[in-house]
Amino acid sequence: MEKFENFSHRHYLTLDQKERKEGDQMTCYGCTNKIWSDFYGCTHCKHYICKSCFGLPPEMLHPFHKEHPLTLLAESPYKEASASPYCHACRVKCEGFIFHCSECKFDLDVNCATLLMPTTNNNKASEQQTHPHALIPCYTKYKQIEFLCCVSKQSINGTIYVCLSCRAIVDESCSQLPQQITHHIHPRRTLTLTNYGVKYFKSCKACGVSKNRFCYTCSGCSECFGRFKFHLDVRCASLIPKNQLQEEVVVQAPASFTHPHGLIPCDSKGFFNFSCSAC
Repeated sequence: MEKFENFSHRHYLTLDQKERKEGDQMTCYGCTNKIWSDFYGCTHCKHYICKSCFGLPPEMLHPFHKEHPLTLLAESPYKEASASPYCHACRVKCEGFIFHCSECKFDLDVNCATLLMPTTNNNKASEQQTHPHALIPCYTKYKQIEFLCCVSKQSINGTIYVCLSCRAIVDESCSQLPQQITHHIHPRRTLTLTNYGVKYFKSCKACGVSKNRFCYTCSGCSECFGRFKFHLDVRCASLIPKNQLQEEVVVQAPASFTHPHGLIPCDSKGFFNFSCSAC
């Protein structure tokens, strides 16, 4: 049996070309995705690398960081455990392999490093974008990699837009979100789309559940340290009353339901998924 070397492991690896079934996959050490087909592995250490990650170049010049080449590392280059790097494209903590620039402290996870820019300019899309920073339109040729929109938290089908200023990946719909809105849930003041980073975001005032670093906030409803007291996630901001002609659209709950407050029947003007709070 032929044996192979890889920089990420001290033992030789062997090639396994069997297709994996649901529930029978391993996780790739490089990209942390489930392995469905060919992989290289050390069964003794349970160290597995998918074929794509095994063929990654030791160095690459990526369009997200044109200043210097990025070096492929097997683990975090930072000594402190709390300093585990966050990807500069999606701001998700880097697990597994990392493409790293030591001079700029720039990091890309393996999934974002596979993103490619179209060969033709997408002028139509750029005209429609209302995001305050430049967006990089991208696509991936690896169908097994799922990219989640940092705003809607839903899988992206189609063009992937990367904002290196926000360190966010967004879909086409969220690239066109208005920066300011007025909303019936908080009609007194204008709400502004805010990127909270990773520290200060709180629960949405509408659903009480969603926590997203991108949300609509009211600068007039402020509290200490410049944080905002009113937060409305992008999904709940898409809700509009079924009858906008009425000033207040509130209905009583059915007799079989014991909710103590009035309920507002709404439709969503987006393509978001909603879960019932009762069931």
